[in-house]
Amino acid sequence: MTVVSRPLRVFRACVAACFLLLLPGLAAPAVAQLLPPRRQGLPSGPFLLFPSVSFEASHDSNVLYRSSDLSEGVVGSDIVFIRPRIMVELPIGRNRLRWAYSPQYRDYSSDQFQQSNRISHFFDFDANLKLGPSVTCVVRDHMFRGSIEVDQVDRGGELTFGLIPFVIQSAGAEIGLDLGARQGISVLPSYESVRFEETGEQRLFNYRRRGFEGRYNFRLSEPTTLYVFSSYEGTQQDREELIFGQVEAASHRAGVGLRRVVNQSVMTQISAGYQNLKFVGGTGSRFSGLGLDGTISVRLGELASL
Repeated sequence: MTVVSRPLRVFRACVAACFLLLLPGLAAPAVAQLLPPRRQGLPSGPFLLFPSVSFEASHDSNVLYRSSDLSEGVVGSDIVFIRPRIMVELPIGRNRLRWAYSPQYRDYSSDQFQQSNRISHFFDFDANLKLGPSVTCVVRDHMFRGSIEVDQVDRGGELTFGLIPFVIQSAGAEIGLDLGARQGISVLPSYESVRFEETGEQRLFNYRRRGFEGRYNFRLSEPTTLYVFSSYEGTQQDREELIFGQVEAASHRAGVGLRRVVNQSVMTQISAGYQNLKFVGGTGSRFSGLGLDGTISVRLGELASL
């Protein structure tokens, strides 16, 4: 007798449901060819809706990314991944508001670990506003709740697999005021927080970061802007489960930067300046000196960037 794992049963049921939904379209191809493809979303009053769903079934021979030399050994598992997504856009003249929500279901067949939750939630908000002849405002907000997607909180990749639920929120804005054809000023507030339901494993800790930056911009050409900036960033780390207690860091930085928009999806930025970094708590010491920072931003989709 063949035993079918629960994730594969779920996947087969989803495929069968999709087939039934698509059956009327398959039975009448001539009618479907008469309908023009929708490239601007589904209209619903003043809103445009962009729904989507994807399914994936796979097998991972080493889910926990363990070395075979360890006594615990490697853990393999079948995986079913279902990702529905809905994006809502509200165009208002030259302005645009967008919301996106994606509940992602991930199920492992292995019984060697217990998933704390199988559904992760992604929330995104994006606004691009023209508030007058010379004032622009761009706002972005990202919120996530889950446990397995540790790359949301650990960009360096030191954490490879997670079972502890956490919530992360990252928000930022850029408000600009044009002072002429080439000159302008802008302010960039930002906020980020990470909160774990438990902090006793994997040296996890909660933290909050608040930042503010002011810039004077001079446009060298249409894609290239030179700017002078001054910024402040404050971070609070709750390390009560560890030996350091609560750690606070405050950073002040001033200097010059250069930003270039390569195309609609790629932007590069480099800045150099003097930085003053001060710690309260922990074992950190004060630092002052020159710093160089460079970034490349790639827009992967409507509300996703790298």
